[in-house]
Amino acid sequence: MKGKKLYLLAAAAMAAVSLFPLSACQDKDPVEQDRKTEEGGINVQPYSPVISMAIGTRISANFEGCSITITSQSGTGWLYLNQFQEETCTDWERLPVYHESQYFTQKKAASEEMPVHFENNAYVEWLSVEPANGTLPTVEDYVVITTEKGEHITGYAVIYIYQEGVGSTPTVIADKEFPMTDGEYQDIDEEWLDNRIQSVIDEHKAMLSAEIEGATETGN
Repeated sequence: MKGKKLYLLAAAAMAAVSLFPLSACQDKDPVEQDRKTEEGGINVQPYSPVISMAIGTRISANFEGCSITITSQSGTGWLYLNQFQEETCTDWERLPVYHESQYFTQKKAASEEMPVHFENNAYVEWLSVEPANGTLPTVEDYVVITTEKGEHITGYAVIYIYQEGVGSTPTVIADKEFPMTDGEYQDIDEEWLDNRIQSVIDEHKAMLSAEIEGATETGN
């Protein structure tokens, strides 16, 4: 009887190992590092009332051989695409027309049309949604950019946009890549990436709140 019990315990242990392999307990977060931008990268530039009547932010992403996805985290802004993006935007046909003439067509992407996808390079202009009362409110938004090569996620970027009155201030708060390890791409889980990006945004919001609280306490 004792031998039978030992046999049953051993069988149960083997079944547990087959259901929950040791590798599942050894999963680690992917390795990420600041993106190297010798051959491209993320660039942001605020609009200036001197060069444009619009108020917003120009955003470009150049990654040859990669698919690029752009979206925003709130409904406070929309993306404008000029006529030159027709060649690189794979969503061009489905996006609504912003302006059309006999010479060119321009598109726009509101929050319900995002994310927007590109190949190799992307250029968009983030513009704040016009308020119904005509005033210029303080607007905050986060624009998220992810890159893929084939079926592999290769990096991400998060841009914080703060607009007050006629001034817009964009800041790249994260621009990361997932380097190859042992000559192979890392296996990046989409859910993990979504959580990672959200943690970057949450940490940035907490930092801003701490700065505001500190300024209030010092009377600045």
